[in-house]
Amino acid sequence: MQYLHTIDGARARPENVDIVSLATVLRRNAMRLLVAALGVGALAAAGLSFVNPRYTSEAQILIGGQGLNDRLRDPQVGSATLEAVSAKVDKEAVASQVIALRSRDLANRLMLDLDLASRPEFGVTPGNAKGAFQRIVDLAMGLMPGAREAPADRVLVAYYRGLNVYQGKDSRVITIQYTSTDSALAARVANRLAEMYQDWLRSQGVSQTADASDWLKPQIEKLSREVSDAEAEVERFRSEANLFRAGSQNSGLNEQQLADLGSEVTRARAARTDIEARARKLASCCNSASSKSFPTCNARPSYRRCLQNARVRSARRPREKLLCSRAIRA
Repeated sequence: MQYLHTIDGARARPENVDIVSLATVLRRNAMRLLVAALGVGALAAAGLSFVNPRYTSEAQILIGGQGLNDRLRDPQVGSATLEAVSAKVDKEAVASQVIALRSRDLANRLMLDLDLASRPEFGVTPGNAKGAFQRIVDLAMGLMPGAREAPADRVLVAYYRGLNVYQGKDSRVITIQYTSTDSALAARVANRLAEMYQDWLRSQGVSQTADASDWLKPQIEKLSREVSDAEAEVERFRSEANLFRAGSQNSGLNEQQLADLGSEVTRARAARTDIEARARKLASCCNSASSKSFPTCNARPSYRRCLQNARVRSARRPREKLLCSRAIRA
C-alpha cells in the first residue's frame, strides 16, 4: 500500500486526501500557473518561428518486369512461365538498386545539376544572418558537420539528411523521398534523381521502361537517314567516275551497261526468230489445210478461218483447171 507524506512528515493514506483542499490550492495559484503556461507557450512559439517548415516529395520506380530477359529476376526460377518470372524478382537485386540510388556518384551529379551548393539549406552563405542563426541552431542540435569539412562534403551531408530511399514491402517498387524547406526543390530532387537513375540504367544496358525504345528511336532514324544519304552520294560518285567494278571481267559501269544492252538485243532477236518460225509454220499449215502439223492452233478462230479458206481454194482448183482445158480445146 502506498502512502503520502504530509508537510509535517506524517504519513497519510490516499483515501485521506482532501479534494476540496486541493482544488482550493489550485484556485489560489491559478494566476501563477496561467502565467507560467503562457510563458512556456511564448518561448515555444518564438523558437518554432525560427524553424522553417519542411516538405516531403516522393517518386516511385518499378524495378524489373522484363520477363525471361530480365537481368534482375531470381536465377532459381529457371524456365518457369512468364507470370512466375515477372512475379519473382531477386530481392537482393532490388536492394542493390536501392544502394545505387544512394550512391555518391549520383549525388555528385545531382548536386552539380541542381546547383545545391548555392542554397542556404545545404551550407551557410557568407553574410546571411538567417543562415548563421540556422547554423547555430543546427550545431546545438548536433546536425551540423564539423568545421573542417569541405563545402562539397557539407552539401552531401545535408543532401543525405533529407533523402530516404526504400523498397516497398513485398514489391518491386522503390520509393524515393526527399524532405526540404522548399517544396519545389523537394519535388525537383526526387524527380531528377529518378531520371538520372534511369539514364544510368540505359547506359548500363538495362532498360526499365518502354521509354528506352522511344529514347533510341530518334537517334536510329537520324542515323538511317545519314546512311541513306551517304550511300546515294557514293553511288553518284561511282557513276560519275566510272569506278564501279563487278563481275568476272572486272569491267566498269559503262561497259556493264553496254553488255546489258547487248544481252537485251540478243534476246529480242531470238524472240523475233522464234515468232517468224511460228508464222511460217502457220502459213504452211494454212496452205496445206492440215491441222495435224500444228495442233496448238486448233482452238484459235484465226486458224479456223485460215483453214476454211484453204479448203475453199483446194475445192476451186480442179474446176478452174477443167474450165481452162475446155477453153484451150475450143
